[in-house]
Amino acid sequence: MFNFLRKFFSFGFSKDGLSHWIWQRISALLMILIFVVIVFSFQKLPIAFTKDFNSWIKTPINLILFIIFFLVVVHHSTLGMLNIFEDYVQSKKRKKIISTLLKMISFLLIFISVISAWNIYSKIV
Repeated sequence: MFNFLRKFFSFGFSKDGLSHWIWQRISALLMILIFVVIVFSFQKLPIAFTKDFNSWIKTPINLILFIIFFLVVVHHSTLGMLNIFEDYVQSKKRKKIISTLLKMISFLLIFISVISAWNIYSKIV
């Protein structure tokens, strides 16, 4: 049981292909659901998008949804890119380097996007 939980909470980054596959599907489902909610909330915005986007993101639930959506998109794309590199890169050393580099870039992208969204939110409030 402990081994299953450890694999499940690796969020798809373990060596196990099953947890990777499951997390790829979970993240795809979450992306679809959050995207639908964001699109419906965007429909309430008037035409002037930049000014109205700032007022849209002022609502805490929209900020949280936007950040979660970005986290899920980056996680999903990272899992997909890792899968591609594992399939097509032959050298184990290169796989490890590319995998580590991709995870670092993804973490940096998530960190910068969360800080940026928070800065937009805090300047408006």
